[in-house]
Amino acid sequence: MANTTKSTSKSTSKSGNTKPTAPKTAEKVSKTPPKSLEKVVESVENSVEQNKNDATTEVLSPAHVSDKVWEPDLSARIPVRSAVYGTLIYKDSLTNRVYEWGEYGQTQRLTLDMLENARNTQPAFFTNGWWEIDDENVLEWLDAKKFYTANVSISNFDSLLNKSAEEIVAVVNKLGVSQKVQLARRAQELIQEGKLDSMRAIRALEKALNVDFEM
Repeated sequence: MANTTKSTSKSTSKSGNTKPTAPKTAEKVSKTPPKSLEKVVESVENSVEQNKNDATTEVLSPAHVSDKVWEPDLSARIPVRSAVYGTLIYKDSLTNRVYEWGEYGQTQRLTLDMLENARNTQPAFFTNGWWEIDDENVLEWLDAKKFYTANVSISNFDSLLNKSAEEIVAVVNKLGVSQKVQLARRAQELIQEGKLDSMRAIRALEKALNVDFEM
């Protein structure tokens, strides 16, 4: 029995002698983390920087900058003003509905399909400048923008009216349809206000514009 106890005691003693070696192992392990940590930090920083770049690219990418593309809606009602002094009447051949503008500047709302039909069947409303439409998308879609491109500003019309009859006719003959309409409108306004009383200029305008002003 005594021998057994000694053997057990020695075994326990040997087992106890292994404990001092543990710190050495721990010391070796503790020397490696700084290098690994450096790599981890560098990797994280690179990842964060990459995410920033990706986010910037995503924000600035044209695919994410959405310019709303205009799409024609044939049922949409478009404001249409009369550019005619007096009564203007339009009968839509699609619906047989009659639209009437009682005076210059009055507005009616026509659907886009009605305007398309008018462009195809009664183009004079566009080519003669009887209608005014502000929506450029609509004008482009109807292929009518060319009739509404102003090359002469309103501010120049007053100076034109001070020119000789020959000069007025020469200038007016070079104007587009929509510009002639604007000029006729401005001249009529000045006549009604009493600011244009030169019969020479009025007759020249009537001849060049093929209109009769209300005196």
